[in-house]
Amino acid sequence: MNMQLRIILALLMYLGSQGSLFAQTPPKDLGDQVREVLVTKCSECHGGHLKRPKGAFGFVGDLKRLKKEYSNDPKLAESDLWYYLTEADEDDHMPPEKSKNGPLSTAELSLIRWWITAGGPLPQSPPVKTPAGTESSPPKEEVSKDDSSEKSEPSSNIVAALHPVLVHFPIAFIVLSVLLEALRCRQGQTWRPALQLTLSLFLLSAILAGIAGFQAEDAEGYSEETVEIHQWCAIGGTILAGIAWFMLRRSSDTGKVQTIIFRALIIASAILISYAGHEGGLIVYGVDHFS
Repeated sequence: MNMQLRIILALLMYLGSQGSLFAQTPPKDLGDQVREVLVTKCSECHGGHLKRPKGAFGFVGDLKRLKKEYSNDPKLAESDLWYYLTEADEDDHMPPEKSKNGPLSTAELSLIRWWITAGGPLPQSPPVKTPAGTESSPPKEEVSKDDSSEKSEPSSNIVAALHPVLVHFPIAFIVLSVLLEALRCRQGQTWRPALQLTLSLFLLSAILAGIAGFQAEDAEGYSEETVEIHQWCAIGGTILAGIAWFMLRRSSDTGKVQTIIFRALIIASAILISYAGHEGGLIVYGVDHFS
């Protein structure tokens, strides 16, 4: 049994290393953050207060219009905005090195990339006028200590933020279950206890990931169709694995028909869970995250 546990731990370490523990669900105020960056860095030449903005582009604080005219596709290769922000040619690169507020930092560029691939979610708050006459996001209001409805929101956001971390575990456990079943096929019932363990851990981690996922599903900027595919593939895969777990726990019968059904269930579950992970990648990183 010690050798089995060593193999399981080694596989888990490998599979776990394939996913980023720092992937996050885009925040609801992503649009506000991006508008703040663009207004701060680009309003000197492209602010709405200018009578003659450079390039006839004077609406840097209007993300709705900016998205429509310069970044209406979540693919970075199709985004004119992304082209100008990353172009190596100094004549096209924006904002220029010598601009008043300096070029974009790596963090600011990553934030805009996130906004583009998330579908360009619009700001949650209306713009306000700054002393210079440019548009910016309004200051965040302090939450009243007596407002009980606001008190519950941070915990909900924390749970939602855990979803991209938790989803790696059910993927690892269901793939590992398929590998253990392959070993059980060749070496008999020796691997049965290990298989029961990994299926149990899969169900536990899938339930926790699902709870966090339901908290995150209302985030702005996502394709509703993609979210539904991601959600139902995960639910379907969990149900199939649950049936397989029940069969394994209930009976030690190794009849041919039962074995075929069991293997079909965990393989189908692994396919659904893997595809749910793929759809999750589309949600977080955009349709061009493979390129």
